[in-house]
Amino acid sequence: MSERTDNKSWQYPLALFFVVLTGTALVQIGLGLVINNIVTEDTPAWVPTAIQIAALTLVLFPLAWVFALWPILAANHRIIRQYRELETKVEDRTQHLSQTRALLNKETAAKEQVERRLQDSKAQFQTLADYFPDPVFVLDQEDKTVPFRVLYVNGVVTKLQGMQTGELVGKSITGLFQMTEKSASGGDWLNRVFSGEVIGFEASIKHQNGSSIPVEVRAGIVPWMGRRAVLVIVRDLSERTHFEDSNRRSKAQLMDAIESIDAGLVMFGPDERLVVCNSKYKQLYAAGAHAMVPGTPKETVLREYCRNGGKPPDGLSVDDWIKQRLSAHRQPGHESIQRLGDRWIRVSDRRTSDGGVVSLRTDI
Repeated sequence: MSERTDNKSWQYPLALFFVVLTGTALVQIGLGLVINNIVTEDTPAWVPTAIQIAALTLVLFPLAWVFALWPILAANHRIIRQYRELETKVEDRTQHLSQTRALLNKETAAKEQVERRLQDSKAQFQTLADYFPDPVFVLDQEDKTVPFRVLYVNGVVTKLQGMQTGELVGKSITGLFQMTEKSASGGDWLNRVFSGEVIGFEASIKHQNGSSIPVEVRAGIVPWMGRRAVLVIVRDLSERTHFEDSNRRSKAQLMDAIESIDAGLVMFGPDERLVVCNSKYKQLYAAGAHAMVPGTPKETVLREYCRNGGKPPDGLSVDDWIKQRLSAHRQPGHESIQRLGDRWIRVSDRRTSDGGVVSLRTDI
């Protein structure tokens, strides 16, 4: 386009040149006619020549100025044209920058909104975690400099570990806990979780005072502030372990008491399945002792007794005797005398609070 504009700019002086040239020729013709009319024999010879020179000067002088000033005018025209093109480019660039700035502002606002949402989610999570009764850890999955770095921990950890949250955040969990996994699978549980596995196992943790605390650990991958992290929940099992130990001791004491009774004792649940019996009871009904396992139905115990040599009294058939014993079992609260071979057994059945039956068998 600039070449066409430059070529066009030189068309005007050329046209003007031809116009002036044509005008000069016409002036010469006109001067010739005028001179012939005004010049006489007395007119000096130099007058026609002077008139022609003056006329040509008046005609050629503007043309000389045009050719002298035209390069300057053409250069000025190019400068003006380039300036306008530059203005157009600046306007386009300014518009483009404005659009870019608007887009950046929009992206910045969207990013700030996402960050606010992440912060709100983090605050909500922390609020819930602070009310959670168990220690909660969030570990960085992507940090290679400090593997298993603690990003967040709730305040309950002070009871479990004896350390403040500020002492834990930013440090590797492997250097804070001496955890021994008790599960049969073994292995590096953190690396298993980092690979995407959701795991749960029991372990023990060393407290700062040197004591060992039984815990249950559950861990898995969760989103955290726009990245992947590991959520670890550690439940203190001290109370449960203490309760289980107490329960075992109580059960052992109860069994000792049951075994010390000089009579057969048996207990069935509401579903008529064996709960417990002592050795004296197994001795009285030795033929069916092998079936006296917790969870075995009473009818099965009676049939096994008869199948292995036990005989129903008074010539009753096996089915009639079993039917009689089940009927008595289902209507406890009465004492009866039962013949067992050459022995006589006092039977005393009582209903338990859960709907089962406890029975005392005394050899009289």
